[in-house]
Amino acid sequence: MATDLTPTPIGNDIQVNTTTANDQLYSSVTALADGGFVVTWTSLGQDGSGWGIYGQRYTAAGAASGPEFQVNTATASDQLYSSVTALADGGFVVTWTSFDGSGWGIYGQRYTAAGAASGTEFRVNTATANDQSYSSVTALADGGFVVISPHRVVQLQC
Repeated sequence: MATDLTPTPIGNDIQVNTTTANDQLYSSVTALADGGFVVTWTSLGQDGSGWGIYGQRYTAAGAASGPEFQVNTATASDQLYSSVTALADGGFVVTWTSFDGSGWGIYGQRYTAAGAASGTEFRVNTATANDQSYSSVTALADGGFVVISPHRVVQLQC
């Protein structure tokens, strides 16, 4: 639910996921430069292989901006625990945890201000032994972003 500065609720609750089969968990939200916002979450069974990452953009008025979208393109195994942040150019970046063959790794996908994927999903972590998981992402003033996990900090200039 949106609130004003006091914080008094504005409007009604919004169900962000249109797919309601199985479970949708572990949400993340960020405000966008145009006054809107984007929400990401983990959804069970929707991508055909366990858990996947999905998102929905909203206008400043709280109306859905386009349909719910799948963030992860690799669907083998599970993708969990998204984090989203707005970027200086009006776009946003989403990070998440995905099984990488030797444990868990952190992956990301950048989006334009129009909500289109910019490039392909990418691996954030350079270390691949053991687990890198539970990421948190935040924007930098220069347009880049920083991703952290309990295992390491990675600064990306994309």
